Amino acid sequence: TLVYSTCTLNQAENEENVRWFLEQHKDFEAVPIDIGAGDHLQYSPEGFLTFLPGKTMDGFFSSKLKRM
Repeated sequence: TLVYSTCTLNQAENEENVRWFLEQHKDFEAVPIDIGAGDHLQYSPEGFLTFLPGKTMDGFFSSKLKRM
């Protein structure tokens, strides 16, 4: 299992990098992350998670990948 996480909200550095990795490494798949609902949480169709910045934290991105 790999976790790819960044402290940025840049889609090119986040979702696009992970999608590129998955295209290049067919033996990996995305594992959806689900920690519930919240105004500061955004889920991609693949289950990547973006935490939007707020009063108590900065924004960041997280994805989970598993070798099949």
